[in-house]
Amino acid sequence: MKLVRISPGVREFMDGRVKLLKEAKDPNELKGEVEVETQLVEDIHSVGKSGRFSWPSDFRPWEPGAAKGPSPLAYFISSMGLCHQSHYSEEASLMDLTLDSVKVKTKAVYDLRPGVGFEGITYETRIESRENEERIMELVERAEKACYVTSTLKRALKIEGKIYLNSNQVMSRNHSRR
Repeated sequence: MKLVRISPGVREFMDGRVKLLKEAKDPNELKGEVEVETQLVEDIHSVGKSGRFSWPSDFRPWEPGAAKGPSPLAYFISSMGLCHQSHYSEEASLMDLTLDSVKVKTKAVYDLRPGVGFEGITYETRIESRENEERIMELVERAEKACYVTSTLKRALKIEGKIYLNSNQVMSRNHSRR
């Protein structure tokens, strides 16, 4: 089975972050920033840019199959799974865990009425690993706690998750609104 590659650079980065978290005297030392610029191209087709990367976003229900990229909502919801996976990698590096595969499937229900938005988010994380269940459960706790997207969204929505290890459900998650 192919392993998830986690380079030594991830561990070095995380060692530095752990040190910063322990030693920072000023809370401003612990702030980060992300910046994205978007531009409307035509209809509902836009392009997002951050640094040297750009990506399309489109939504064309009147022209099935003609969209030039995922919808804005798909990007928004994917950010939670992508953030989880970043933190799975980071925390696994600190815990010296071996992961064969990590997949997150995220689903959100939204209300079409203006001003209402998302009603809730559910996700399933499927981890394949030879590590024992207790260590994987610790990894899940650490990764989810570290996820900026989940930490932000759970203040506004109900988020529920299921965690699978080697195809067996090992955890249910309920991130309540604060």
